[in-house]
Amino acid sequence: MDLLAPAGTVESFYAAVENGADAVYLGLKNFSARAYAKNFTVRELALLLPYARKKKVKINIALNSLTKESELPEAIRTLATINELRPDAVIIQDLGIYHLIKSHFPRLNIHGSVLMTVHNSLGAWQLYNMGFKRAVLAREMSLKEIAAVSKSCPIELETFVHGALCYSYSGLCLFSSYLGGRGSTRGRCTQPCRRRYKAGKRSGYFFSPSDLSVIDFLPELKKLGIKAIKIEGRMRSATYVASVVKAYRVALDSLGTDNSTAIDQTKKLLQDSMGRRLSAGFYTPVSHKNILAPNISGNIGQFLGRVTGGAKNRATIRVKDDLSVGDRIRAHFPETDERESATLRGLAIEKKTATTANAGQTATLTLPFHCPPGTALFKVDRTSSEINLAPKKIWEVIKKSVGDTPRMPKTISNAKIEKILSSCKGQKPPGKKPMETLSFRFNLTQHIPDTRPLAGHRIIINLSKNEWPRFSKTLSVYQRRKESVCWSLPPVIYEKDIPFFKKLIAQLLKKGFRNWEITNLGHLQFFKKSKVTLQAGHQINLLNSCAFKAAGRMGIAFGVISIEADRHDIKDLLQKHPLPKPVITIYGHPPLFTSRLIPKGLKHGHTVASARQERYRLSIVDNISYLVPQQAFSLAPFQSELRKMGCSNFIIDISQETRPMITLANILNKKYMRNCSHFNYKRGLQ
Repeated sequence: MDLLAPAGTVESFYAAVENGADAVYLGLKNFSARAYAKNFTVRELALLLPYARKKKVKINIALNSLTKESELPEAIRTLATINELRPDAVIIQDLGIYHLIKSHFPRLNIHGSVLMTVHNSLGAWQLYNMGFKRAVLAREMSLKEIAAVSKSCPIELETFVHGALCYSYSGLCLFSSYLGGRGSTRGRCTQPCRRRYKAGKRSGYFFSPSDLSVIDFLPELKKLGIKAIKIEGRMRSATYVASVVKAYRVALDSLGTDNSTAIDQTKKLLQDSMGRRLSAGFYTPVSHKNILAPNISGNIGQFLGRVTGGAKNRATIRVKDDLSVGDRIRAHFPETDERESATLRGLAIEKKTATTANAGQTATLTLPFHCPPGTALFKVDRTSSEINLAPKKIWEVIKKSVGDTPRMPKTISNAKIEKILSSCKGQKPPGKKPMETLSFRFNLTQHIPDTRPLAGHRIIINLSKNEWPRFSKTLSVYQRRKESVCWSLPPVIYEKDIPFFKKLIAQLLKKGFRNWEITNLGHLQFFKKSKVTLQAGHQINLLNSCAFKAAGRMGIAFGVISIEADRHDIKDLLQKHPLPKPVITIYGHPPLFTSRLIPKGLKHGHTVASARQERYRLSIVDNISYLVPQQAFSLAPFQSELRKMGCSNFIIDISQETRPMITLANILNKKYMRNCSHFNYKRGLQ
């Protein structure tokens, strides 16, 4: 069982290698789902690879960002270079990157990123059939569910054992993107889950999970045949990486022994790692209930206390933990819920300059920003790092070990790049413009007394296990127009619920329903031997022509363009005339969170508000919580522009509306609602 460590900087890379990691995962300057980490250049990677091999440490490259059409040429250049440098594996999310690797760089080993939301045996088998060597499992899985996947599928499995947890399933979080265009699928998450929200008279950090730490479960994971255990933290410091890697190394080396000294050592190391409150995540039913602690701030680090006074760039505080000049400090401003970090520049106790302050002392801190009274301060890293070499010195150590600077691979030609991209380009349909198709999305609980107004259009219905028994009594109404009905599978299907959906799909196929929407790649396993028309939902994150090409090869006829796409992304993509046929969602309340967690005290239909008075509603379906914005998302005013770009298939999603037919009539009559969000369409996706 390999110990896989994060590296966002050369210091953390060195810390991981020196403290016992079997493998390191790192990102390059582009296409990494941790865009705010320092990451590495290709030239630096060319030095790290031979150094790691001498140390018998593997390197996995994270190319796991969602990729825009305009970024494909650079992505191909990066893949061509990596292909020559031969890392141990490439971690990917985007189907476009998958297509490029399988078609043009097949000797690269590929691992499915946690952003692919592999949460059951269906997902694992799908990746295995696609040629992935390894699947990184969703962090929301229990030990029992992991065991079921391990027993069922021969693909290598990798699971997170330590670090941050997200409230939403990775790959299904739209919140940061919705707020300001910074997509978590592109490594630019602003962590809205860590903010304080109000629900009625209550307020708290409802969506801020504790960190994961399952060092006590390593024996169970080893028995399950897990190939690699993974530490999260490419944005964390070298001190953090050193402490956590050393702790897990000691624990792994002590498996099968009764070593109380080793246990004490691991606990001390993890205690010093400056993380959040620790939990065992979803591994057991009991730990599942303890992940959320709404009364505890979601900040990383040791809480130092609240600012009581001070002038500009001076903050007076009675410190609750030892502090030194050079420590890294994070300020949390309660009025705005914003955060800012800096290195502690200076320290004074009773107006006398000092280098340290002990717990219980009142000190005045010098910081590069103003902290008004009430600001919460946290220590997120220590100056006394175990890695006492500066980055420049570490690079000197690496270069000395490697010897001659490795020769860089030749750059792939522009002509070859164009040839590769042309192979993903479809042909413009000859003759008349294609007939426009409108699809209306509903859920099983919405009462639609008369389907005649929907005649001539497609109806997409979101399936639910719990709601199906009631809805099935009205199935005959829809069977009369089964050619226009499309059943949409939920993006999360628990392992225990797979038999139910297998049976339901078989029943509906027997009744003649042939149109289906998949919202997770694992759903393809349901239709291996069926003649159906498949649509890939927006959750599949199709954003470039290569991704559409891959989807087409999987038998998908329609592909919903990623709901995060902006005007330029959509135009760039549609100009390639992609196949499957592109579809655009032009109205809806998209789920910003899709989570296995349900905050204590919040129920279906409850409303929460941010400090900025943005309002959201909690929808709970089949024990999955969806946080949807009360403000509708609409591209309906831009529909004619989208037609000119080349799209003729649109979805109006009224599955979250309390009066769906009235909303639908208003949209069709061009009575656009005021104050609708345009998501990223005008402002851009970063």
